[in-house]
Amino acid sequence: MKPLAMSILAIFLSVLSVEKYLFKYQSDHTFLVLMSANRPHPSGTEHFLRMADGYDGQYYFLISQSPFQVQPEGYLDSPARHTRILYCIVCWLFSGFGNRIALVWAMYVVNLLFVGGTAYLATEWATKKGCPSWWGLLVGLSTNSILSLLRNLTDVSSTFCLVGLLFAWVSHSRTWVILLWATATVFAKEQNVAVVSCLFLLAAWNRKWKLSLGLGIVCVLWAGFFALLWYGYGEKPLLPSEGNLGPPFEGYSIHFQRYFYPIKKIGKMERTNFYLVLQLPLMIFLGLYLAIKARSWVLLIPILLGAVLVVVSGNAVYNDVWSYGRVFNLLPISVWFAAVERRWFWYPILCVPSLILLAAVI
Repeated sequence: MKPLAMSILAIFLSVLSVEKYLFKYQSDHTFLVLMSANRPHPSGTEHFLRMADGYDGQYYFLISQSPFQVQPEGYLDSPARHTRILYCIVCWLFSGFGNRIALVWAMYVVNLLFVGGTAYLATEWATKKGCPSWWGLLVGLSTNSILSLLRNLTDVSSTFCLVGLLFAWVSHSRTWVILLWATATVFAKEQNVAVVSCLFLLAAWNRKWKLSLGLGIVCVLWAGFFALLWYGYGEKPLLPSEGNLGPPFEGYSIHFQRYFYPIKKIGKMERTNFYLVLQLPLMIFLGLYLAIKARSWVLLIPILLGAVLVVVSGNAVYNDVWSYGRVFNLLPISVWFAAVERRWFWYPILCVPSLILLAAVI
């Protein structure tokens, strides 16, 4: 019952946080979509709240109405949004195949279910390893899942799938179970393809040929989907590298210059983000230490990939307080698994900045 109880508690706390946040906007749930005032929009959304650029959730709202079709020109800021199709398909099903009014609520409910699912799996693994059951809540907290809920983002589904994939692997689940999680993971977010590709190599190294073949097929399926989107939209379905990527450590170093040579007043969210970004190197070294001590090569993979993202991420990533749990979620997830494996009970301290950031937002 502990995993189920923690799952329900995670959903309950998430609902409280979201509703408290929306109370400032007359509890209008279209604020979670927040469409752009400068882009074309489908009929039936005239009453939706809008601002200049809107939130990223607007793109997933549009895709979720017809996830198997190319979106009209001007609807998306980048076709890369369409590669994150898992969340959109689930929302499409929950909304009665794309009903616009139902979709506003479906996107909210689906992300809540992903939050609950993450807590369930994390609690299951934590209690199995002798850690407190409430540790199951720390994965969602450390990846800022509630902040993603506030913008109807796909990162909640990505976190759920990554946790499911790692849980299936470390618990030695059947091959088909791991492959099912791997398939969901690559279609949840494009950066997860790197994780599954490395797991493909790890399986081959361990001579698990059936698993290696299956993971290779999963990667090929994603590549085929990527090619279809490229053909349909007429451009690569990738987010622009400018601002998102940069020379090694450039984005990281420039981020801290904002605090020592401020050009504007630094708010509470920015101050909290300072500590979140500051602890990234700590998470890398701690994760490497714990994973090596646990002799868990599967956990080393997301830690090393997370380290690469820390090095090459650009100014746009580091200067956005919403980016920590989205871009770098590989690190807190894998470090959490390693901490549970080694029963390293100091891990909750790493979640304090995320808790402070959540309090500053809501």
